[in-house]
Amino acid sequence: MQMESLEEKMMRMIKENPSEFIKFLEDTGIDFDKTANELDIARKLVQLKYSMDKKSINAVEFVFWFSYFVEREAQDLIVEPEVQLGARRRAVQILTDKLHFGDKISVISELYVENPKKDKFISLMRKVQDLRNAVAHGRFSELEYDGLDLADARGQLKILADLMNALLKKPAIKTGQKN
Repeated sequence: MQMESLEEKMMRMIKENPSEFIKFLEDTGIDFDKTANELDIARKLVQLKYSMDKKSINAVEFVFWFSYFVEREAQDLIVEPEVQLGARRRAVQILTDKLHFGDKISVISELYVENPKKDKFISLMRKVQDLRNAVAHGRFSELEYDGLDLADARGQLKILADLMNALLKKPAIKTGQKN
């Protein structure tokens, strides 16, 4: 009977029992925090499989974090007015957490904005939704804003400045509405 090589043993563990493989690596004293940062496994997997260049990776990362920020702002634009009107914060947060990004845009448009078609924040949120979809569907050439590439600092600064300006003019709660 032939002895299994270390490489064969590792490949077998990966295929048959990944938990056993992780335990094996822990037993060797591997520093997972350092290794994860150095390997950057998910990024490299995507980069290799889909031949993504560094520019596309940078744009995807920017869109990810920027859309996360915008979605949190959208949540606050729903939660805070409702709390001011007497709703329980935790209840509104739980309900808002269950909404998809497009649903949050709809709620803000319908409840808090006088003219959603002309509101800069609503327009920007729809653009962010398009950017998220472009990332999810691998359309990295669409990761631009106002004609500027989002892998480039100029594009990032432009969309960020437009967001900040739109947030300074946060949508006002529609008046004359009944609860």
